[in-house]
Amino acid sequence: MNDLIEALAHQTATAQRVLAEAEQNYATATGKVEHIAERIAEVAQRRAAITAARLAGNSTPDEAIELSALGEDSEALRRMADAAEAESAALLPPLEMARAALARAEGEWQHHQDEARYNALLARAREHEAALLKVVNETYVAGQRLGHKYLRQSWRPSAELSSAVSTGSL
Repeated sequence: MNDLIEALAHQTATAQRVLAEAEQNYATATGKVEHIAERIAEVAQRRAAITAARLAGNSTPDEAIELSALGEDSEALRRMADAAEAESAALLPPLEMARAALARAEGEWQHHQDEARYNALLARAREHEAALLKVVNETYVAGQRLGHKYLRQSWRPSAELSSAVSTGSL
């Protein structure tokens, strides 16, 4: 059982590493999307400022050239944003799969740890049960020397033990 728990711990650690890598990849991709969105906002703000100046009659010939270039930049940035959003969206399913794999690995690891603890406690209970039966037998033998014919004359389980065994609740 310890080898299995160790293997499951290794599997969980591997799943954590895979998830960390998937999270990093997704964060990088979403960071790229955010950076392009900021750049798009800057271009839009500059275009709006030039347009406002032109409408007010305060523009320069250089601004007309800049406005044209900003239009091309805006189109290029939109294409880049679409590509970055597609890349980010493509990284989401592997991220979710990595999260699910980690949850499964952790659950299985925890289950086997719980099972190992349960089995160890059950083994201890069986040891105590064997010791109790040995003492009860010795008590019965001693009671027979005193004239007891039945075990219950020599020993009876306590009310708590009887109740726990018969009802299954402690």
